[in-house]
Amino acid sequence: MREIHGVPALCHSREQAEQAEQVKARLAEWLKPRGLVFNEDRTRVVHLEEGCDFLGFTIRRYQGKLLIKPSREAVRRIRNRLRAEVRSLRGANVAAALQRYADGNVSPCECFPEFMVVNLYQSSTVDLWQSERFRRVRSILAETGMMPVCSKCALLYLNGV
Repeated sequence: MREIHGVPALCHSREQAEQAEQVKARLAEWLKPRGLVFNEDRTRVVHLEEGCDFLGFTIRRYQGKLLIKPSREAVRRIRNRLRAEVRSLRGANVAAALQRYADGNVSPCECFPEFMVVNLYQSSTVDLWQSERFRRVRSILAETGMMPVCSKCALLYLNGV
């Protein structure tokens, strides 16, 4: 049996909470022949005032309005990732910072991000520096004595233009 967990049930009143429990029971009966069951440890009916965390978001009623905000844990993870990203850029020139995209891709040209050299979330900066594609970028820059303001020219040299 596979567990199902992924449907928030939020209620305004106790009557709706009772109805939600009945719907949950009926849904459990419907899921059973399909080989699915609720994860009882993670499944609960919650009043809107109490709220809950679901898929990185906090769902709760504040001052009569339903608000869906990123959870504190999700915000903490993003801040830690950005902090590491900013620290890794200390001492780097602006061109190096601009060519690193949010998804981790490093490209010799900021105008054409589809020309990716390496993804830093999948490999280290050492792998980037020692990769054949980045060696080629460095050698072209050294041979031509070029220090591009816009690295579009580096892309043109890489492709033999």
